[in-house]
Amino acid sequence: MVHYDGPEDLWSLQTLKKGLEHINKYGKNAKAITVALYEDDEIVAGDVGLLLGDEYTSFTGFKEKSNAGKILLFLIAEHLVALGVKTWDFGITTARWDSYKLAMGCKRFTTEEYIALRAGKP
Repeated sequence: MVHYDGPEDLWSLQTLKKGLEHINKYGKNAKAITVALYEDDEIVAGDVGLLLGDEYTSFTGFKEKSNAGKILLFLIAEHLVALGVKTWDFGITTARWDSYKLAMGCKRFTTEEYIALRAGKP
C-alpha cells in the first residue's frame, strides 16, 4: 500500500505532476514517463523517468512488495525495447539494489565511464 501522510506529501505530488506535465508540453524530444504496477487495486511498484531520444533515465522508483520492483523493471525493459531505446539508466549503485539490477543484466559504470559513454567516446 502506498503511504500518504498529508499536506507536505500532497505538495510534493502536485509539484512532480506539474513538472512532468511541463516536460511533456515543452520538452523537445523529451517525454516524462510514469509507470505503476498494481495488485488488487493497490500500487505495489512504480517508476518515474525521462525518455530523451533513445535514452531512458529513471528519476525515482519504489516497491511495496517483494519482487514487485523486479517485475516492474522487466515490464519497463520490454516497453523500452519496443520503443528502440538503447540506453537505460536505472540509478546509482547501492548495496541494496545492486544484486537484482546486476542479475537483470545491468552494468555498473564509474562517473567518468558514464560521462564518456554519454559523450559518445569509446
